[in-house]
Amino acid sequence: MNDWFIVPPPPAIVPTSVGKIAPIYWTPIPGSGERICIAIISYDDAGHALGNALPRLRCLGEMGDSFAYFGALLVDDFKQHIGKGGIPDTWKPRLGGMNIGEWRIAHGENLAVSTSAYFEAFSALWKSNPDTEPESPQPLVVPRNKELKRFIQTIKIRVESVNKDLIQLFEMHYGLADLRDRVKPTVDYLSSRYAACYAVLNPKSNNARLYANDSLWRLARARDAQLIPPNITEAVLWVPDPELPMFSEEDIAAANEHVEELQAEAKREGITVATVHSAEVAAKRLIAAESL
Repeated sequence: MNDWFIVPPPPAIVPTSVGKIAPIYWTPIPGSGERICIAIISYDDAGHALGNALPRLRCLGEMGDSFAYFGALLVDDFKQHIGKGGIPDTWKPRLGGMNIGEWRIAHGENLAVSTSAYFEAFSALWKSNPDTEPESPQPLVVPRNKELKRFIQTIKIRVESVNKDLIQLFEMHYGLADLRDRVKPTVDYLSSRYAACYAVLNPKSNNARLYANDSLWRLARARDAQLIPPNITEAVLWVPDPELPMFSEEDIAAANEHVEELQAEAKREGITVATVHSAEVAAKRLIAAESL
């Protein structure tokens, strides 16, 4: 009697991918050495870009609530850079206080799995209880600290007192086909004549530059969405009046330095930067532009 043996087929050759993974860090206080990971980006040898934005950090209050938004913007910008044929190592975060950590080589059957694992490793220490989190991700909206909220609200009140019809043009949403569903792009004010995003450049606030950079970012992305260009597009920044006693000469110098940096970035994006000392002046700029 012959013995029959079933010879198993040879193991399938699973293609492996080789790529690199890196964290994106935010430095809350320049020069402090502190840094917080807000996103993970990666790319493989086939030219595919991936990324994950970490959820909000509740322990950091308002700024923590903003991390998912800023992380999503940076991940999306990285993907667009790679999608246009850009070299990964030449990409840099275009938000103040953000930088890329060390690129690490990753091997695996699926780089997406490696990216997710890396993401989980960074988020494990602070992830919220999943039982208390919504099952589906919520849309990301533009974060604003208390100062910026008050500034924009005061502008709206001043504008409404002159022309109520203009109020509906605040917080206008626009869409980009290649942005993720979770990102909800917004321009603070948008009409066929005037587009503006606002920021409060308070030199005593560690996050002032980040919010100011975001105002430029949103205006630039609105332009990329191929909207009909308004006659005037500008980032309007509140800066402290040198005559205010609560700000020192060093504070004023720091604010001016930040404005110069933002103007240089805005010039590359083809955007105007205007500085004002009050919400009333910002409202007057809007009303004047709408009157042209």
